[in-house]
Amino acid sequence: VFLLIIFFLVASYFVKHEQNEPIALPDASQRDSEDDDNPRRLVLTVTAEGNWFVGTDAVTLDEIERRIAAGAVRHQADFEVRLRGDRQASYKEIEPVMLACAKNGVRRLKFAVQLRDGSRP
Repeated sequence: VFLLIIFFLVASYFVKHEQNEPIALPDASQRDSEDDDNPRRLVLTVTAEGNWFVGTDAVTLDEIERRIAAGAVRHQADFEVRLRGDRQASYKEIEPVMLACAKNGVRRLKFAVQLRDGSRP
């Protein structure tokens, strides 16, 4: 039992820290109060150079669109896309993700931000 507890503690640590791509999040004065850990969420990172990552895996726009479509079909209204965009990323890297969400009926698109006091959500 003790080994199982240790296993689950270590596994949960790695799941929480799988977004290894360091980015500078945009500042915001407030954030959504219902910011929970939705298990039906696709977390997408856009770097300042315009590279896309899901977790630690580099992905193409086609792969992102496939994952959004699959998540929308599998989880329907509960599916959420969380976009972690670097503050230096241009809109041309973020727009295709927004369009893919709209095309597949994903209405829950959230942007990760950093509160102005320096704390992260």
